[in-house]
Amino acid sequence: MPEVNHHAMLSAPDCAHWTQQVMAAQPQWTRRHPVVPFYTLGMAAYHDCKPFISTAPATALYRQRILRDASNQLLMAQFGPLYQHLCARVTEIYGLPAQLIPEQAALPGFHIHLPHPTFGGDVASVHRDMQYQQVFPNETLAPEQVITFTLPISLPPGSGLNLWQGDEKSFHPYEVGELVIHSGLLTHQAVLRCAGPVPPRIALQGHGVLRDNAVALYW
Repeated sequence: MPEVNHHAMLSAPDCAHWTQQVMAAQPQWTRRHPVVPFYTLGMAAYHDCKPFISTAPATALYRQRILRDASNQLLMAQFGPLYQHLCARVTEIYGLPAQLIPEQAALPGFHIHLPHPTFGGDVASVHRDMQYQQVFPNETLAPEQVITFTLPISLPPGSGLNLWQGDEKSFHPYEVGELVIHSGLLTHQAVLRCAGPVPPRIALQGHGVLRDNAVALYW
């Protein structure tokens, strides 16, 4: 199986519609960098599982059920049909029912990069997606049970994903409306290319856990 899998999902008009919806929700965006215009819409474990007090995990925003529920409800109200489409497409891909798990985790949400000169370079973090260990601390999950997905709905030219296998780096370009799935456990880096007079880079982002003959989707 290829290290990165691409699956057609949304048409160009669909992507334009959902991009408008994300832009209209700007009051609900969370700024994730003090200088450059990088935002999320929705909670993200890799940001929000970090506790305000290092010795008190319950102080993390992600652990506060009332805040997580409010975020999930906002997203579902605005993007419910998109989530239905996502679950249906993942079900087709894996042959297992895909479902959201709002009682346990944040819904998939959006990465939003507005054009800025800094985003022209390789400035995104090089990382692996280990946040499933924080979201499901009482579960033992094998590497083959965890996935990461990205669904770009607005892209500047040249945007995509760098991925490493050992010392070998490969680039995987993104296409608007194409669902991109990989394990998340290989070292990778978002390639933004969001600088100059280009569209914003907006993607529905999340992870999945294959368990109990289903695929649980979250962020």
